[in-house]
Amino acid sequence: MEIHDTVDMSKWMTVGIDMHPTLLVRLRDMGFTSPTPIQRAMLPKVMVSLKDVIAAAETGSGKTLSYGLPILDSLIRLQDTDGGKEGRRRRRYVI
Repeated sequence: MEIHDTVDMSKWMTVGIDMHPTLLVRLRDMGFTSPTPIQRAMLPKVMVSLKDVIAAAETGSGKTLSYGLPILDSLIRLQDTDGGKEGRRRRRYVI
């Protein structure tokens, strides 16, 4: 068993969004075991409503991840639904 297999990622589940499992694995691998306050506030608004959001927070607070996770989630889900079609080249995204 790897050390990452024992990392508790349940705090990401309490944000109230259905984040793709691949994102949770990558967050875990990079050491992001819980969302920051700005991520808790922003991710549900952005991922559920798909509307623009303006937020202000300190440098290093997690704003960029709040912006990037919904984009990555959409790309991964698009790959999941589109990737199985015959004749199409499967896309790879580095997360």
